[in-house]
Amino acid sequence: RLQSISPGLVKREMVENTPLGNLVDETAALVPEDVAGVVLYALGTRPEVQMTKLTIRRTGELMASYVISVSGNSPHCLYHHKYI
Repeated sequence: RLQSISPGLVKREMVENTPLGNLVDETAALVPEDVAGVVLYALGTRPEVQMTKLTIRRTGELMASYVISVSGNSPHCLYHHKYI
């Protein structure tokens, strides 16, 4: 019934005491309960309902798209777009 859940940045205990943990604390991030709530919602739908992909992000989470070209040993960014 549910094929894929793609959460954005999620605050988790396993990164609290790492450099990434500081970034998560300063960034708009989901909490694990947000993801669990989406799973419970999906499981609570009628059997006839199929969800193929759910993408969830916290409001204000900055997203970025990059296109990278690698030539020899020098990768460089061809395109960079930020959006919320």
